[in-house]
Amino acid sequence: MNYYVIQRLLLFFPTLFIASLIVFVTMRVLPGDVVSVVLGGSGQTTVNPQDLEALRTEMGLKEPLIVQYLNWIVSMLVGDFGGLSLETREPIRHLISRQIGVTVSLTIYAIVIGSFLSVPMGIFAAMNRNRWIDYIARFLSITGNAMPSFWVGLMLLLGTGIIWNWSPPVVYKSFIDNPIEHIQLMIIPALALAWQFGSHLTRTTRSATLDILRQDFIRTARAKGLPSKKIVSSHILRNVLIPVLTVGSIQLSGIIGGTIVLESIFGLPGLGRGLVTAVIARDYPVIQAIAIIFLSITYCVNLVVDLLYVSIDRRISYQEDKIPNV
Repeated sequence: MNYYVIQRLLLFFPTLFIASLIVFVTMRVLPGDVVSVVLGGSGQTTVNPQDLEALRTEMGLKEPLIVQYLNWIVSMLVGDFGGLSLETREPIRHLISRQIGVTVSLTIYAIVIGSFLSVPMGIFAAMNRNRWIDYIARFLSITGNAMPSFWVGLMLLLGTGIIWNWSPPVVYKSFIDNPIEHIQLMIIPALALAWQFGSHLTRTTRSATLDILRQDFIRTARAKGLPSKKIVSSHILRNVLIPVLTVGSIQLSGIIGGTIVLESIFGLPGLGRGLVTAVIARDYPVIQAIAIIFLSITYCVNLVVDLLYVSIDRRISYQEDKIPNV
């Protein structure tokens, strides 16, 4: 196990290097000029070419690309996340520290709500196959897969405004500062993400439960007279968690993509909204830093899921098979 963890951690760095190189090159290939955006936003109607060159020199954009890449990598390694924002000249680490809490909170809310609703629903749907609860679970999972999270969020916002004449607060407040306003603002985007995330888990849980119910050990447990709750908690749930964790880790990228859109729609000052703002302003260092953070989070989650496999199912082992001596 320890060797496997060390091996995965060592693979993290070349993976991160290749991803950072792809992100860096992509940012330089895309059309647009951050210097023109900055000077245009400052109120200048006509941009002087000398001002453009001077600002490019100040931002380090006149240096060779390899020098810019190495400077950015060193800045990431020391925790500066690329130095300063090209648009606002604010340290990027301050932007990240201010925005990451919002995105992490929204992601956790979506995962918790989606998991606690979808897994029991999938199990009950499988145990009541072709009954009304099964039809409801299948309908909700299919519609959740079909509808994008941003559209669901807009419909929920429109529905609460029309039916209950209520709309969430405009200004974001953290849970510590104002728990009520925080929940009011986060509940709709969290439900929109949770529906899409949970729909995949529901289908996976239902399919896995149906397969487990056909196994001999379930028939044996029922023949011994074990109650249904005991069978679910001791036999079905543990075996279902393996495919659920696998699908959940894959769907994490979908949640991250959903946060980018929903944070912009609901005015949440998170990494997703910061990424959209940076793309509009051609703020390369901010885009690169946020992209690497999202990649690192996804990689770490996949590593944690792989380690959880061993805790859930003792039959899974990452130890290399030893060839016995003959």
